[in-house]
Amino acid sequence: FNSILNVALPMLLEFEVRDLSNLAYANAIVNSNPTLEEEGDDGSTTTLFDRIAEESLPRLGEFDPQGLSNLIWSFGRMSSPPPPELFRDVGDVIVSSYDTLDEFIPQNISNLVLAYAKAGILHPALFRKVGDHIVSLEEYREFYPMAIANVLYSFAKTGASHPPLFEKMAEHIFEQKKLSQYNHESISKVVWAYAQAGEPHPMLYRKIAAHLNAIPNLYKFTPRNLSDVV
Repeated sequence: FNSILNVALPMLLEFEVRDLSNLAYANAIVNSNPTLEEEGDDGSTTTLFDRIAEESLPRLGEFDPQGLSNLIWSFGRMSSPPPPELFRDVGDVIVSSYDTLDEFIPQNISNLVLAYAKAGILHPALFRKVGDHIVSLEEYREFYPMAIANVLYSFAKTGASHPPLFEKMAEHIFEQKKLSQYNHESISKVVWAYAQAGEPHPMLYRKIAAHLNAIPNLYKFTPRNLSDVV
């Protein structure tokens, strides 16, 4: 892997935006953010993700929805501290360049807001646009349980207020005949999100409680999952 990076790094200027997004995503998946050999005058080092951000920032308008989602998700997962200018500019590009978010599949949307939550960065206009888009949808068949859970978690984690989103998602979850598709992590995220956002929904809580009571054992729930539910 490192030998491939050694070949790729000198060629970053020649990378298409799709290549930059894929490079970030591939390294985030394997938790790799190597420090490069070059050092600044103050002795600071530059990482791979520093270089990817540097090359991506001037070209964000060239990224497609999948590329933007993968790029920012990768930085949310790997970069510490996250580059605030990248998160700011990605949000600005999406808000200003897309009249609607119809080109973003649910997984793109989920990964997008989750990246901001993991980075601890709120972009109010972006979250408002995402919330309005989800509320406007007529059905949610393409939103898998974990995508729904991650969206709710991200809004609550960043402090992005959007009551209609929480109400619409609660109705959607409540209307499902059973919650077997929701695993321990998605259930704990949903419950935590409603509590953290100050958007209580008693009917949803009762449905989730009934589902949990019907489970023979809760061995898949980690201590963190259980504390979030309680």
